[in-house]
Amino acid sequence: MFYRATFYVEGERLQCDNVERRTSYVALSMLIHLLYFASFRDFAGKPDEVREVPEGTRVGDLWSALSREIPRLAALASMPPAAVNEDYADAQTSLSEGDEVAFLPPVAGG
Repeated sequence: MFYRATFYVEGERLQCDNVERRTSYVALSMLIHLLYFASFRDFAGKPDEVREVPEGTRVGDLWSALSREIPRLAALASMPPAAVNEDYADAQTSLSEGDEVAFLPPVAGG
């Protein structure tokens, strides 16, 4: 049986048809657009990024990865509200190729 596979090599998308399924495991990935707002932008040092994530990644998985990479995010007690393609999303929301993801930083004021 043959499949279509998409691979990312150094940020370049390569699509292959007629890939034979073998017993070895090939990790498929996808690109998402991650937005950083307010204090999260300061912590990350950039306003946004295109990030390669494994196929099947959920919003909560992405937050966990970010928390490991950006220590100041790990200080939050829990995952902040998130949006995928401008709609609120919970930790179990699955991501798809090309999704735009934003985590909404806590705000203070009165």
